[in-house]
Amino acid sequence: MAQEKQLLALLREMVLLLPKTYRQVIDLRVYEGLSTTQQTAGLLHVSRSDVSTRLNRAVKLLQQRLDVRLQSALNEDSRTKG
Repeated sequence: MAQEKQLLALLREMVLLLPKTYRQVIDLRVYEGLSTTQQTAGLLHVSRSDVSTRLNRAVKLLQQRLDVRLQSALNEDSRTKG
């Protein structure tokens, strides 16, 4: 449970570091709970395809950054134990 909370906190921290256009989409879809691309597009005054593109790019960027951060933590952990 503690690890899950740490991971969620890390993920939120990483979302805050995203470029604004990506962060807005993540905030609306994930944290505000908007259920459709249409709703998000309406609030942001962009097309649905722009919302989809931004969301996909945001997720990929988060995955890359999270992978780097976790790999770094694993390497550090293995050095302290080794």
